Amino acid sequence: MPDRVFRPLTLQDLPHLRTLFEQTYVYEPVTAELIAEKTFGDPCFDDELTWVCETDRHLVGFIMGVTRPDYQPVKGWIKLLAVQPRFQGQGLGKQLYDRVEGNFSKRGLKTVSLFDTPYNYYTPGLDPRYTRALVFFQDRGFKRQGETENLLCSLAQDFDTIVDEQRLTADGIDIFPAENSDLERLNRWLDTLWPTWKFEAAAAQNQHLLYLAAKAEAIIGFGAGEGNNVGTGWFGPVGVDPRFRKLKIGKVLSLKVLADLKQRGFSMATIPWVGPIPFYQRLCGAVVDRVFWRFEKDLSGN
Repeated sequence: MPDRVFRPLTLQDLPHLRTLFEQTYVYEPVTAELIAEKTFGDPCFDDELTWVCETDRHLVGFIMGVTRPDYQPVKGWIKLLAVQPRFQGQGLGKQLYDRVEGNFSKRGLKTVSLFDTPYNYYTPGLDPRYTRALVFFQDRGFKRQGETENLLCSLAQDFDTIVDEQRLTADGIDIFPAENSDLERLNRWLDTLWPTWKFEAAAAQNQHLLYLAAKAEAIIGFGAGEGNNVGTGWFGPVGVDPRFRKLKIGKVLSLKVLADLKQRGFSMATIPWVGPIPFYQRLCGAVVDRVFWRFEKDLSGN
């Protein structure tokens, strides 16, 4: 058996990592841009938690763990794992995983979750069609905690918001594209409701696809697109101050984002990590496209 060399990921590995992803992440879009966004583009990239394995100078395995320092309770995530198919079942995945879990334990972390990493994620859980991975993680002691869904929405429809925007304007509420100068006050508002969405909102602004709702200059809602998995027609997140939800501000923000995605040439939009399926089904005819199981492991030994 060829010697296995384990080392941290480097920028020079990214083209080879793309090949590995094409062989293993068969249900996901794989591009050079996405690989860079998911790895070195992560706001908490940590080379102590990100490893590759080489044999005969060929990259055959990869794992990426992350932490989120401002996330409570403090925990770790396995964000990505890939093993070349011909090396699966030979203990390579276990060697990679043990390196990351061991580091989590040294840091005093008591819990590790699977794939559903806030801010920057590839998938919001494990698609059970990756059955070999499902068995692998269950063998490592991961327990299923629930599930979530991605919806798919056709953009071959009209997303007119004129009447609703006129109604909101009459109530003193403005809907408008965000400027960079708006991010500071948006972040202050998000800190009070959804602090983990600040990164995606800023990333959406980098793609010029962020809309805000304001009343008397105060932010009361936002809608984002292309803030994660850029280039795939990614929708969201969208959030509205609970005090104003009866005014259907979320509807207008959502339709503005969908219309923008359509204008950019996307034919379909992915609405990920969904809670209110009925809302999006009624809003734009969205249908369930992917189902993901969410897993967690207790590292405390209890």
